[in-house]
Amino acid sequence: MEKTSPARKDISWQIARGLAIICVILIHCPNAINAPKDTIDFNSWLILRQFINFPVALFFFIAGRFTNYGKYSDYKSFILNRGGIRLLIPFLIWSTFYALISFVRAYVSGDELIGVVSFAVQIITGKSAPHLYYIVVLLQLTVITPLLLKCIDNGYSKILYAVTPIWMILLYYWCYSKGTMLPLYQYVFPAWIGFYVWGLESRGKTIRAGNTHLLFGVAVILEIVEAYCSLKHGFPVNFACSQIRISAFLLATIVVRLFIGTQVSATHMNWVSKVLAYLGDHSYGIYFIHYFFILLCAKTVKSLTVNLFGITWIFQAAISFVAALFGSLILIYIGRKVLCFIGMKRAADILGL
Repeated sequence: MEKTSPARKDISWQIARGLAIICVILIHCPNAINAPKDTIDFNSWLILRQFINFPVALFFFIAGRFTNYGKYSDYKSFILNRGGIRLLIPFLIWSTFYALISFVRAYVSGDELIGVVSFAVQIITGKSAPHLYYIVVLLQLTVITPLLLKCIDNGYSKILYAVTPIWMILLYYWCYSKGTMLPLYQYVFPAWIGFYVWGLESRGKTIRAGNTHLLFGVAVILEIVEAYCSLKHGFPVNFACSQIRISAFLLATIVVRLFIGTQVSATHMNWVSKVLAYLGDHSYGIYFIHYFFILLCAKTVKSLTVNLFGITWIFQAAISFVAALFGSLILIYIGRKVLCFIGMKRAADILGL
């Protein structure tokens, strides 16, 4: 998802980005998470959700794989360019944008308005929109990247890989004992560091994929089983659909292995690969923008109730997905044209346009 220069792009990884951003949009579309657990609505959503529980881990792997720390003169330059210009500035701009939208919506609906401090906290923590935590975590990982590289070079990568399992043990214990999600469970780097470190280690390497298609199906089945078992033992619904679970990480691992072992030539792509690669080229902008269009059409979509064999959420999700995807692409196209026309190409790059 992190924007990369053309020289660093690999078609197979652009396809991976495209697939991942589609899954991200689908996850944020209307769903049946609040429906009664004994309804077709809830169970159809919970089962289908397990098929797309890999994009964030995949994005962290890609971020690690395409980290080129050596091209920067020193740590300060690395932090300033990757951490500041490419991550922090666009994050603060878009986080402020979503915070303002939330404030306006609360004002129009007559809800209680938050104070200045709470407004600022929303922006800084990325809580103004549900998808911004990725950048919050990537910023943390960026700060410690030199340390991670040193550990890898000195043969201590196993210690780094142990961080996420320890965090997951805490998460499982908390959910089991309290029946709620661990606060900020996905906003801190221990939850995702394993995939980022794997990406750092895999730079320049190609691994044979193996029969990952079959393993993908097995992982999804395990996800479904874990989801229902967790609900049976009092875990929250947010855990049952979370991307931070043993089975979800297994699925993400299989997807990563598939792309590591795939070589796609730009001259031998079918139309599906071309579409995914195109979305991958624009995934950074889509990531920031898509939720705006989901919010924009939320009220209209909610009124569109179409019952498909007892399932009401799929039609709403489909409409929301189309609006978010094409709305994002149109805004990216127009926004970039306008900014480049007035001589602000650098601003377009920073904003993901």
